Amino acid sequence: MKPEIFLDLYRNLEQLVKGNYAGRKFESPIINFSNSQQGKPYKEELNAIREIRNLLVHLPMIDGTYPIEPSDEIGAALQEVIESIEHPLKAMDFAVKIENIMKTKPEDNAFQIMTRMEENGYSHVPVVMNGKLDGVFSKSTVFSWLINHGNKDIHKEMLIQDFEVFTRINSPHSEYYEFAARNALYIQVRELFEKTYQRKSRRLAAMFITENGHENERLLGMITPWDVLKNGPRQ
Repeated sequence: MKPEIFLDLYRNLEQLVKGNYAGRKFESPIINFSNSQQGKPYKEELNAIREIRNLLVHLPMIDGTYPIEPSDEIGAALQEVIESIEHPLKAMDFAVKIENIMKTKPEDNAFQIMTRMEENGYSHVPVVMNGKLDGVFSKSTVFSWLINHGNKDIHKEMLIQDFEVFTRINSPHSEYYEFAARNALYIQVRELFEKTYQRKSRRLAAMFITENGHENERLLGMITPWDVLKNGPRQ
């Protein structure tokens, strides 16, 4: 990459991060960005980019020519960082859309749903009524039901609604779930999953996307920890 283009890109990066990562007077906003949650995945590249920029700026030119030239690879890395800031990944970009989610209804046969879950490797199935999330049927639901009913057998005629106490969102018997707005950023969702994994209380099992992140809105998508790891940008 031509040094002039590299330096122009670097100045663009500085302007992009200056507002949110300026820090104290003599702190580099790019260093602060590289230490942030959003910038950490690019920290090694950013360190190299800064070193190359400093060499280009401070080394004397020879016959009007820069003494070094950045590689195309480091130039591409710089462009990738800029792209990640200018067009951050949204939650809906990697959520499983509502039309592709395995869903259930209160009147569905629970044993049939469990069979489909086992066949497809699903651990959580949203209970949806009129397009809105009414609860979540999961393997934990069945386990909690058995514990609370003295290990009573589950018969094949049982319906999803028979497990209602254990499918309600964030009831004392259910797993922990959160809601996010359609325009929520990937980095925000990832941080929330990471925080719950660091604490000793219940971990976040899934996140549900609605228009404004409210529980009473139509369900648009679903995100699991696996979706964050599988589809998100580099960690």
